[in-house]
Amino acid sequence: MDEFGSRIQHSDEPSFATAPFFYMPQQVAYTLLWPLRDLDTGEEVTRDFAYGEADPLIRKCMLLPWAPADMLDLSSCTPEPPDQHYQV
Repeated sequence: MDEFGSRIQHSDEPSFATAPFFYMPQQVAYTLLWPLRDLDTGEEVTRDFAYGEADPLIRKCMLLPWAPADMLDLSSCTPEPPDQHYQV
């Protein structure tokens, strides 16, 4: 995101969608911005920082810097796959 795009606040129900756009001839990045619905005058421009992520846990993790969440009940252990996983 360019300076403008990085200043747009998060919302779970965003008013705009954004996409980064890199313009090669000038080697500069822009933020493309388009409305997702009709807006009233003065309504805040927002975007979804985890756009497209359907898994609630992954979405919560992606939004952790902006939306603190209690994740102490989640295990950080990764189970080893069974022996059959390593056999050809």
